[in-house]
Amino acid sequence: GTEVYNQELDSALYENEEYLLEEATAALERLDAGRFGVCEECGRAVPTERLDALPYVRHCTPCAERVQSGRAINFNDGRGASAF
Repeated sequence: GTEVYNQELDSALYENEEYLLEEATAALERLDAGRFGVCEECGRAVPTERLDALPYVRHCTPCAERVQSGRAINFNDGRGASAF
């Protein structure tokens, strides 16, 4: 039981790291393109407080709630074939 739990936890942490890396890279691309801090949904400025907390965000808070940005976690990603 503990080994399976640790594998699932490691997988979830790895997936989260991948997600954050992708989002940080996309934020740098938006910065280079002059679109950093602009909501991708409505085009309004993302509040500074939100960017201070999550500098990679793509949406203002109301739009993020509407589009439910983020990904579902798949505990099987990153697991070896022997774990199945």
